[in-house]
Amino acid sequence: ILEYPINIETYLNSISRIIKKNNGIFLMFDYGYSSVLGKNTIRAIKKHRVVDLLKEYTDCDITFDINFNILKIIFKRNNIQNIGPVSQNFFLQKLGIMERADQIIKKQNATTSKNLILSINKLINPKEMGDTFHALAFSNKNCKFNLGFI
Repeated sequence: ILEYPINIETYLNSISRIIKKNNGIFLMFDYGYSSVLGKNTIRAIKKHRVVDLLKEYTDCDITFDINFNILKIIFKRNNIQNIGPVSQNFFLQKLGIMERADQIIKKQNATTSKNLILSINKLINPKEMGDTFHALAFSNKNCKFNLGFI
């Protein structure tokens, strides 16, 4: 199975033009991998669980991991630099998610505080989204953005 998003070049070329025009940054979070060779990551998701693609294909979300190297290659052709990928856990911890949560929790009731802690845990816990999702940034060559990446 070849997993290749067929319109990716069109989208990334368009994003590259926007980055250049506005001297902006494209920050993304997704699940994926960095490899020269592709791999078989296609799967079906139903009610937050992986299900049999061949049995459930009409009633599920079909997804696959992005090969981040494809993104890097296309952006590089457009003279756009990249930083990352780093795990979502690493990125959010470097941005101070726990320190910010502590500030917010001090001003909230117990229920709101508990919900915030559970939500943050889902985002940064390696067994949840923390190591599954990755952060990448793409920008002009002269941009020095690295917040959350080092």
